[in-house]
Amino acid sequence: MNIKSLKIKNFKCFKEADIDFRKITLLTGANSSGKSSLISVLLSIFQTDEFPFYLSPNGFLINLGNYRNMVNGYDISKNIELNIKIEIENPHNWNFSTIWENNNINGLPSLNSLEFSDSGYHFNAKKINSKYIIKDDNDNLYDNIEEVEINFGENYLFTYNNGTADYPDFSTVRIQDLFNFINSFRTNPQRNYLQIPKAGKIQSNGAGFENQLIEWEESNSPKILELVNILTKIGLLVDIKTNKIGDGMFDIKIQTKENGLLSSLADVGYGVSKLLPIIVADLQLPDNSLLAISEPELDLHPSIQANFANYIFEQTKKGKQYIIETHSEYIINRLRLLIAKNELKENEVKTYFFSNDGRSTKTYSINLKKDGRIENAPKDFFDTYEIDIMDIAMLG
Repeated sequence: MNIKSLKIKNFKCFKEADIDFRKITLLTGANSSGKSSLISVLLSIFQTDEFPFYLSPNGFLINLGNYRNMVNGYDISKNIELNIKIEIENPHNWNFSTIWENNNINGLPSLNSLEFSDSGYHFNAKKINSKYIIKDDNDNLYDNIEEVEINFGENYLFTYNNGTADYPDFSTVRIQDLFNFINSFRTNPQRNYLQIPKAGKIQSNGAGFENQLIEWEESNSPKILELVNILTKIGLLVDIKTNKIGDGMFDIKIQTKENGLLSSLADVGYGVSKLLPIIVADLQLPDNSLLAISEPELDLHPSIQANFANYIFEQTKKGKQYIIETHSEYIINRLRLLIAKNELKENEVKTYFFSNDGRSTKTYSINLKKDGRIENAPKDFFDTYEIDIMDIAMLG
């Protein structure tokens, strides 16, 4: 799964924004400039069982409150417009254009109108008397919403059930297996952890990575060796072990240097525990998946931040996509270096800078060029990030 583009109107701090996503998309800017608000659009979509017919502001990924909290300027007379284009399985590029209004009864978003298309098929839906009337380009009407079943949750993502040969029967894909989000408020390391019967998906605060570690180790999964190799290459550690201590409890030991001692995760500094959930969450995801990350650089040495950029570049070769909210010039500069060395293509990275004047957010689309130039960046970008626009030779 890859997100191709997102257009939004009247959502939180955005009056309007148009975002094109690449293999690596960086969201930059000062605090409270709109970076997190952009990610929250995606989270609200991906946590909704029946998008695009419904939009859940509150769920397992994020809690946005009610429509008044979501709409720009808290003005419930405004409609929110969301247009998202997603590639699920090539060549299927789905495009959803939705308009939402305030539900005067429960204060939540209510679908006003919808258009969606794929591979030449185009549909639109209009709400009439609490029922959605679906119409295609051939003027075929579907007055039963279940005839076109679209589900982002526990059921399947895209299937058509109209019983004719005129429309494609898409293979079933679960969006939850192809996406995760790790936020900046990650859990602190513990001295001991309680084991659970089955490791689940890493939560947005990083919780659950510890049970995935012990499950991989107990099952002799190659994932545990892959994890150690990744973290060694990044420069964070050289070994990691889980150890059962009785009563369903276990601890995590880290070796940070060759010939060094194994120490409790709680004793080796916050950087290890902040990055571990991100890498574990990424390894849980299959190829051709999407991981969104908020501030991966937390508590990490600059060289490790730069090496993390190398890691995500290598992972994109598996078809993976990353959306990264960051304040790290070291991540940005390492990606610039990879582009300058022709290892990463210019069109595989996109950087956005967000600036907020207190009332709304302006979005700048920035290009990192092969010759080291940073194209279309406002002055505030260079005030925020310590980046030399003339020379990247020092970055090696």
